[in-house]
Amino acid sequence: MVTKEEILSEIRRYVAANDGAVPGEKAFAAATRIKESAWKGKYWVRWTEAVKAAGYDPNTLNQKIPDVDILEKLAAFIINLGYFPVRDEINVQARTVPGFPVWQTVKKRFGGMPETATALLEYSRKVSNSSLSELCQARLQREALKPVPRVDVKSKASAYFGYVYLKYSPSLRLYKIGKADNPNKRGAGISLLLPEDLVPKHEIKTDCPYILEKYWEHRFRARKKQGECYDLSSLDVETFKKRREFMFGEFFP
Repeated sequence: MVTKEEILSEIRRYVAANDGAVPGEKAFAAATRIKESAWKGKYWVRWTEAVKAAGYDPNTLNQKIPDVDILEKLAAFIINLGYFPVRDEINVQARTVPGFPVWQTVKKRFGGMPETATALLEYSRKVSNSSLSELCQARLQREALKPVPRVDVKSKASAYFGYVYLKYSPSLRLYKIGKADNPNKRGAGISLLLPEDLVPKHEIKTDCPYILEKYWEHRFRARKKQGECYDLSSLDVETFKKRREFMFGEFFP
């Protein structure tokens, strides 16, 4: 016999594993093999009552949690911890707190841990949370200090610098954001599926191309269209073009 707490626990697990979507009766049964007979008339009369008991609003069935809500929950958790958590700590929190996202959900929204830290850093500045900002900066600094694989002496110099570029497709009227190690070969092959070459607009020299690329992708994510292309405004382009160089130590002192 399935207990009431086991059913509530499974509802929370489903929500955490499915990007915040609260399950309907059929979706829950399909995912957990817990039939209607296990709860109907025993613990609750209606499925919405079970959803409420698990800590969710029945009106949010199958609705996606907004990004800002996920960032808000992560921010509160990180501030309470006093340090940036690892994946397993996030998952443990999700199993015990209704509505808290599992790591897989966070990863789908923002990318890996460095990208999530970048998104939270941007969020911390919007809400003027200096404590959160410091914790995110510390996490990104640790990422930057990870050893860079060395192949040979010749590749040593180029391993520390790269370029984040912005290009334009006249046929699609969209922009492409990307990164490259060699400024003479940046963006090679990305226009193979287009009827014309992409037009270079700007490039930023940086010692953290991976993080900087993810920063711009996250900043312009609301304007993302097909593939890796973005429908940027003239103001967006000018914002990107303001910088010639971008050093990690300058942004995260």
